[in-house]
Amino acid sequence: MNLVYIDESGNTGLNLKDRQQPVFLLAAIVVHSSKWFSVEKGLRRILEGYFSPELSHSMELHAIDLKLRRKHFEKISFDESLTIRNKMLQMLIDYEIPVIYQRIIKGKFEKFCEANYGPGIKINPYVMAFPFVCLEVNRYLQKKGAEELGMLIFDEQKETFQQVERTLRTLRLDPSSILKTTNLIEKGFFVDSKKACLYN
Repeated sequence: MNLVYIDESGNTGLNLKDRQQPVFLLAAIVVHSSKWFSVEKGLRRILEGYFSPELSHSMELHAIDLKLRRKHFEKISFDESLTIRNKMLQMLIDYEIPVIYQRIIKGKFEKFCEANYGPGIKINPYVMAFPFVCLEVNRYLQKKGAEELGMLIFDEQKETFQQVERTLRTLRLDPSSILKTTNLIEKGFFVDSKKACLYN
């Protein structure tokens, strides 16, 4: 079984004109269940090199906080923040954990929506990117072997929850759908990222 963690960056919902966040990114990491405990321990070990065990086990890690050295990272040096980043990226390589993503440039996406659906019609970039990420995860699992299955785990998505569920149902079960997934099981699980180990 493969655990597929999905999270986003630059989510401004239907506001596609936000100059501070012009790009939306939906990404997935695929962790085989046999590697899960090792990956979790490795992440904790990296953080424990800079923080108390209590803090490193409870903190929610955001790359932007690490990059800007804010919140928990405000007392570490720039070089230390790069070291943490590099060690975590090296873990992805060492454990052969793929990162699958779909990027949407919001300004172009807004023009696309207007040209194809008419003025005033807006689609949440999360909803547009999601099926493409699922299809790529499915392709990755199929390449590993027909028996390789994946279970999707999401950070809580209140505004897109129903659309994501509907998309998953269509990809998995709708015989009339052109887009299909065969190796993703169940309906997807939404968790509070503050309480989930690999989201922290």
